[in-house]
Amino acid sequence: MKRLYILLLTLVALLDVTAHKIYVYRNDGRFNQLGAAGSAELLHEVNNTDTIVKFGNESLSLSAIDSISVRSVDVPVLHFTFPDNPDAEWVTDKETYIRAQLDVDGSEYTESSEGLLLNVKGRGNSTWSLPKKPMRLKFDKKTSICGFDKAKNYVLLADYSDQSLMRNATALWVAQKLGVSSAVDFMPCQVWVNGKFAGMYLLTDKIGINKTSVDIDESTGVLIEMSNEYDEPYKFRSAIHKLPVMIKDPDFDELAVDYPDGPSPDERLATWETDFNQAEAVAEQAGDAFEAGRQLAPGEGEVEKYFDMNSAVDYILLYNFARNNEIGFPKSCYLYKEAPGEDFKYKIGPAWDFDISFNILSYGGKPEATEAPIDKTVWLNSLLYCISCSPKFLPLYKERFEYFKTTIYPELLEWIDSYSSLIEPGARLDGLRWPETFDNPQWIKKPRSAFDNRLNVAELKDWIMRRVDAMQQAVDEGGF
Repeated sequence: MKRLYILLLTLVALLDVTAHKIYVYRNDGRFNQLGAAGSAELLHEVNNTDTIVKFGNESLSLSAIDSISVRSVDVPVLHFTFPDNPDAEWVTDKETYIRAQLDVDGSEYTESSEGLLLNVKGRGNSTWSLPKKPMRLKFDKKTSICGFDKAKNYVLLADYSDQSLMRNATALWVAQKLGVSSAVDFMPCQVWVNGKFAGMYLLTDKIGINKTSVDIDESTGVLIEMSNEYDEPYKFRSAIHKLPVMIKDPDFDELAVDYPDGPSPDERLATWETDFNQAEAVAEQAGDAFEAGRQLAPGEGEVEKYFDMNSAVDYILLYNFARNNEIGFPKSCYLYKEAPGEDFKYKIGPAWDFDISFNILSYGGKPEATEAPIDKTVWLNSLLYCISCSPKFLPLYKERFEYFKTTIYPELLEWIDSYSSLIEPGARLDGLRWPETFDNPQWIKKPRSAFDNRLNVAELKDWIMRRVDAMQQAVDEGGF
């Protein structure tokens, strides 16, 4: 107790001379933030048997304190002000932008910025229906925030369904380390709207054709999203498997204006539909041969001529590790190509949407197993399944899994500890702001809020270790 008192006395003194933030974790499960959030005052009781710490109008006995954390570096804080909506606590519309000003406190973790003007709106599909809303940021010109490369568009992921607030970050970190095609950058941050705390969020690049995401020439290339929303202006169903193929980028109507002598939007769509269907047909040959247990004939099922196999292997390995079934629906499954024709290959990626992965799904109220389903068509859409049936796939997969397990995985376990410690205060605040939990047996289980950060992260880390063991067993048995 005496050591805790001396430490607290020293830390409070630091508030007057440094930019330290101090978090006092309490035995009642709550915590107090000092430094940027306010000052503290130490008082002795008359009988001198205890010490009282005063936080504004609240007094706390020293014996009620569990631990104290001090940090000179913290997650950045994004302060949004809506001039035309001063009473708003968050965005309520994902169709219409509203004007905003952004001030960024880098908290010594990254650069700070003030007075940035931008437009904001809601975003997401299933996540938009949840209480804590994701958001899209759009600047008038390319702007760098939080050390990101300059871009006009950013995304704030809410991670409401993920009580660890780490699933998206973990998958995106592994995607970067594996070299998954066009892996996006990310950064945890606290978000405040009109002076009120909105929650802990994950800032990321917005997926699209640009220098910070899919860096190809938009006049010749295309970014495709396969997703059952099927809500983009230019789209088609694939010839064989009727996959919902949408042109995510570029905007064909804008290209028609920029290149008036070029193909019309409908002509561009027809070209890409023909190109995709040709690639799908070759992948189907590989799938048919695999299902029939026969070898491919010369010139048949040469998937590697149409798809970049390295990108396919890394992508499927990542989703297998995270046990992300969304691409099987399909949903949020991306691929891109620099230009139509056989001189270029489809690359699989970027990776996206992991907030309900890593064993967070619940089927019929029963926890999900660590093993992937035996039938790969359950979690791989038909195109990716056929690609995985290529004789070229499994040797590459085994090689990449060995690299992942020996090189990336040990570093991942250390990163999880570091990252979870970094976000812990923000996670606890998020849990206080969003205490609601839900348990929908048809979709997702969320037994607690983000406040129980250490327990949430420990469960995630334990599942990851068991998951890697299960993946190793699958590889040893000749599969994945």
